[in-house]
Amino acid sequence: MFTFSKVITLGVLLAGTTGLSTYLIPYSLGEKAKDFLFSSQSDSNVSENIKDFSEKEKKMLETLNPLLEELEKAVKNSINLKDIKDGKMKEFFQKILETENKLIDFHNKNLKIIQKLSSTLKEISNQNENKLKIQSNLKTINYLKNLLNQLDKFIKAQEKLLSSVVKEIDRNNSESSESRGGHKILRMNIIRKLVKPAEMQKMH
Repeated sequence: MFTFSKVITLGVLLAGTTGLSTYLIPYSLGEKAKDFLFSSQSDSNVSENIKDFSEKEKKMLETLNPLLEELEKAVKNSINLKDIKDGKMKEFFQKILETENKLIDFHNKNLKIIQKLSSTLKEISNQNENKLKIQSNLKTINYLKNLLNQLDKFIKAQEKLLSSVVKEIDRNNSESSESRGGHKILRMNIIRKLVKPAEMQKMH
């Protein structure tokens, strides 16, 4: 049966600093709290019990409040840390995406440059090939030209030689050939025209 003093004590407990301490502290006191609330005691014992209970409650609160504050800080810090990590990860992936896009653009630009260089090199190669062909043809033409010049000189020299021989024959025919040595002189003159002086010396 509840007495008036127990009702007052119950009101004091319900009006504590936190609802959590209302549940935790009586639980930690165990049988003492149960005996205090539900046992029949005198007013002096009730006052002592209230005083004892208040002191223990105060000690419990002194121990419990810092723990609750630390827990609250830890929860807030974990939330903030999660937000920070999420923000940093999002920023990190955004930078990776931007870098990848820049690399793709850079690759495409370089690919166009390489294609232009390849086309230019091919054109230069074709020009060099044509140039080599032209140079080869020019060398062949120059060689044939020199050969024709030499042949022309040779033909002219032979024509000149034959012309002089014919003139010499005509001149000798117009002279008197009744002497004994006429024919021999004619032959020697012809030989002199056709044979070089060094060979003539060998013949003598």
